[in-house]
Amino acid sequence: MSAEYQVTQLASSSTLTGSSFIFILLTVGGAAVALLRWFAARVLAQIEQRMSRVEAIEEQIAADVRDHTVRIARLESIAATAPSHEDLSKMYQSIHQLGQTVHQLVGENRGQSDSLRLILSRLTEKPTKPMDSL
Repeated sequence: MSAEYQVTQLASSSTLTGSSFIFILLTVGGAAVALLRWFAARVLAQIEQRMSRVEAIEEQIAADVRDHTVRIARLESIAATAPSHEDLSKMYQSIHQLGQTVHQLVGENRGQSDSLRLILSRLTEKPTKPMDSL
């Protein structure tokens, strides 16, 4: 005889004995425990699923942090070898002095070119007077 049949028979009878009442309580209690176990198993499965997703996200974040650490270290090493403001100021002064020197040389070169042109023009002119009188 199954437990359900016995519960049905006891419920239909008008008299309930102490042992019948205990049997009903145990049957209902067993069902409640089974339901709680099922619910707990479902909750545990959802928690484990979420934990696995959280662990995957944590691993991805850790990998990103490691990658950022490497990239920051590389940038810091590049920044350490980059010229400073003082270095750039010295370069500017040097370039400025070089520009002044080039400007001076261009001026001198123009003066020399003008002098050579004048000398060439005097040499190529037709003398109107004999050369001895010069």
